Amino acid sequence: MKTSLANQLLGKLVDLDEAAEADLVPKLTTMAELKWDTYEGFRAGQRFMESLARWLQGFNQATRKRWLDFLLTRLVFISAAEVDHLIAVAYPDVIRPAILDRIAVASGIAWHRKAQLMSTPAFKVEQRRILVFALSDGARLDVLRRNSDLSHEQFIPQPAVPPTRRSELSKKLVEALKVHGGEADDLTFNHVLLVDDFYGSGTSLIDYVDNGDGSVSRSGKIEKFLTDAVALTVSENESPPVLHEGYTATILVYMASARAKRHIEDALIKTGLANRWRLEVVQVFDDSCEVTDADLLADCDTFWDPVLEDEHKKRAARGYKDCALPIVLHHNAPNNSVSPLWADSTGRRREGYTSKERRALFPRYERHHSDRP
Repeated sequence: MKTSLANQLLGKLVDLDEAAEADLVPKLTTMAELKWDTYEGFRAGQRFMESLARWLQGFNQATRKRWLDFLLTRLVFISAAEVDHLIAVAYPDVIRPAILDRIAVASGIAWHRKAQLMSTPAFKVEQRRILVFALSDGARLDVLRRNSDLSHEQFIPQPAVPPTRRSELSKKLVEALKVHGGEADDLTFNHVLLVDDFYGSGTSLIDYVDNGDGSVSRSGKIEKFLTDAVALTVSENESPPVLHEGYTATILVYMASARAKRHIEDALIKTGLANRWRLEVVQVFDDSCEVTDADLLADCDTFWDPVLEDEHKKRAARGYKDCALPIVLHHNAPNNSVSPLWADSTGRRREGYTSKERRALFPRYERHHSDRP
């Protein structure tokens, strides 16, 4: 019955011969049931095939066929289970090896003798001195915590330490380090782990401007963290420092485009942070992932509705910063992806513009929205 209804629906929207229809519909319905129906941006009761029908009406016949082929051959939909897997491997594949490397250098024990390194008090001390911050809701620190050997007391579910937690953090750290045999003059956190889920361009994390006098100005989440972290490195109201002034840092990103990875690494170098900061990405989408087909990109330009432009993303027909990604995350579609996937303008208003009332296939929940100032 589902396949029959889908056949009728697509038959009205797309001029397909019988063989093409028999091949296409089962593939779409199967992918919908396995993945696409789980998109959390759909309204209650809405599913992929319903969204697809409304979306296809925004294209002409030839364009509809092109985008149906895009869905089956180029779309990258990251499910909740896949994100959970990336988070689950972050500790054994990224966090713990980095700790072992630091202990190997300090102790002189060969880095490949992992069991010996992990049995040393120094490993437990070094692991406990990591302070973990969430740069967004996508950091999913609850899942990361359950899949690691880190203490609950090391996780801050936001990019800064709340004043009310400062003294508690120090107290719990001192107690733990005494149990593990930490030195009396090293009772502070010495490494920060900043966690986020996805970057398409990397500019919201860190960006820079050359001032023309040999200096650069930083902006983005890293710059804000650096500013807030200064207070943690000094005593406050008779409370000892929380963070060692010479702390090092790791940016842990579950997913990023190759372009974003290059940008962040370059920005760390240009802004003088590379000696103390490093980037780790669990899953990198290489450059071949980007949409380069001229017809698809032209369709994006036609689909784009200027009513969606604002001071943050401006024109993003081919994705924010023209990233042209084909990626949809289960909880939200990145605005770095091509606009027909996420740029829904139904009901949107902007002075001087009349909305085209575009319906996106996977409507995006936007952080900056004219109706939610």
